[in-house]
Amino acid sequence: MSEVLNHKVNFSVIVGVRNANPNGDPNDEGRPRVNGEGYGEISDVSVKRKIRNRWQDTGKPILVKAVDRSDDEYLSIRDRFLSNDNVAELLTDIRNSGKKSSDKVLHTDAQKRELRAIACANWLDVRAFGALLPFKESVKDGLESASTGIRGPVSINIGETIQPVEMKDMAITKSTNFESEEKKGSDTMGNKSMIGFAVYRIDGAISPQQAEQTGFTDEDAESLKMALKTLFVDDASASRPDGSMEVLALIWAESKGKISAIPAYQINDLIHVNQPESARQFRDITIEVEPSPTPELIITKYEGQ
Repeated sequence: MSEVLNHKVNFSVIVGVRNANPNGDPNDEGRPRVNGEGYGEISDVSVKRKIRNRWQDTGKPILVKAVDRSDDEYLSIRDRFLSNDNVAELLTDIRNSGKKSSDKVLHTDAQKRELRAIACANWLDVRAFGALLPFKESVKDGLESASTGIRGPVSINIGETIQPVEMKDMAITKSTNFESEEKKGSDTMGNKSMIGFAVYRIDGAISPQQAEQTGFTDEDAESLKMALKTLFVDDASASRPDGSMEVLALIWAESKGKISAIPAYQINDLIHVNQPESARQFRDITIEVEPSPTPELIITKYEGQ
């Protein structure tokens, strides 16, 4: 059995983007996210979704699955939760032991702690990222009073480009009608927006204090490392063609204690990403990591896969 992670970890993922939309903004008609200073962004939610997808592809147990990637018969978190044998057993025990109807549903702090422990033990993404479980009270299945939250040890920052980005817009045309009775109309049916070329940096960390709370292990940390190195494997789509987004490097910094050996910003400052103005290929990007300033911090650079 793998041990619970007992030391601080900081990491940075360097991502190359070429003619792709890395993360569409629903408030801007799905165009790539750009902040007020012109730098491209990738939301932490998007990164966590890709990590979950990679874990799911490798057979890891995941609670929060995208509906279009569901590989079981459950299309909601609630149904997946109820399908778990440990959850079902807990709810059965509560129903059998309750004297009043209000006692036959999961509602006490002790019961919620047990529910959180079951979730952490059974699903890797809950152990890593935590979870907010706002179960509706209108559904009477024993969970109607069980809403609770779990704080996970893995935190991920919003990814940001090294340099301001230029966005490309392309009109999309159609060559056929959708319905047989249609007359030929305008050939233009929409626009496609993309980033021509950019390098993003995504920083994150793992808290050993929170790892103790959820049971996040050394083996789980290795699973996270694998997912980060292969973040865009099997992630191709119309907006992200195969090969248009790649992990250029993963920098993994492990402190020997529960507290970071040096402040996180100093760890981040040891990483230098050089994007020449003329860069148009991933091979044009150089990533250098300064040696660790202390033996209490071990820094390893991995190539993306």
